[in-house]
Amino acid sequence: MLDKIIKNYKDNIRCIYEEPPIDIYDEEYYKTQCGGCEVFNSSQGAELDDLREYALNLCPLHVNYVALDIGCGRGELVFALARLGLHYVVGIDLSQDSVNISCQVCEQQIRNGQAIIRKMSATELEFNDETFDVVYMTDIVEHLDNFNLKKAISEAYRVLKPGGILIIHTLPTVNFKLYGQYITKFFFQLKGLEWATYTAKEEVKFGHINIQSKASLQSYLLQSFSHKKTQVFYAPVNSDSVLKKLVSLLGLWTVMSPHLWAIARK
Repeated sequence: MLDKIIKNYKDNIRCIYEEPPIDIYDEEYYKTQCGGCEVFNSSQGAELDDLREYALNLCPLHVNYVALDIGCGRGELVFALARLGLHYVVGIDLSQDSVNISCQVCEQQIRNGQAIIRKMSATELEFNDETFDVVYMTDIVEHLDNFNLKKAISEAYRVLKPGGILIIHTLPTVNFKLYGQYITKFFFQLKGLEWATYTAKEEVKFGHINIQSKASLQSYLLQSFSHKKTQVFYAPVNSDSVLKKLVSLLGLWTVMSPHLWAIARK
C-alpha cells in the first residue's frame, strides 16, 4: 500500500514530458477529447463552454481591438470575439484539422474580412511587433515543453502592443493532480457517482506534458513580463455546484481547482 502511495505521488509531481506528434490533434481529438467538445458539438461553435466564456470576460474588450487566439482549436473563441464586434481577430494553430474546423466555424467572419485562421506555430508567430491588443492562450500551455513554452510566451509578448494583455488558461494543475482530484473522487463516491482520476504521467495521452503550478507558470511569464504586471491565480470557471461552493467557503481553490489562470500586461 505504501509503495502504491509513493508511486502515485511520484507520478503526479511536476515533470515535463516529451511533446507528442502534432497529428494526435486531429478532428476526433477536437470533437471528442478536447475540453468544451460537448458544447461545441451541440452548437457547432456558436456557443462557448464555461471555460472560454470565463476567459472572454477576464479583460475589457473594445471594438477597435485586434485579437489573437494562439492554439485556436475549434475556433469558437475566434468566432465569439468577432461576434462581439472586435475590429479584427486572428486564430492560429499548428494542427491542420484545427485550422479546417476553425475555418468552418468562422466562415462568415472570414468572408466578411473580420477574421482569419492560419496554420502557424506558437513559437514562430508570423506577425510584426506590437500588432495585437489582446492575446489568448487557452489550453495550450500544458501541451508545450519547456523550450517551446518559453518561446511561445516570448512571442506573445513581442506581438502585443504596449499595454496589451495576455490571457492564459491551463489545466490540470499540479496540486489538483496531487490532491484535488482524489478529494473530488471521494466526494462523488459519497453521492454514488464515479470520478475518473489520472496521474500527471497518464495525462500524457491527452497531450498534457507540462502541467503547471502557480509558481512555475509565474516563472515562465517573468522571463518576458514584469512582475508588477502579471497575475496568476487558481479559479473555477463556474461555482454553482455544492462541492465548489464548499471549496469557496473553505478557501481551498489552491488545492481543488484544476484551472490555473494568468493575466499579464505588456
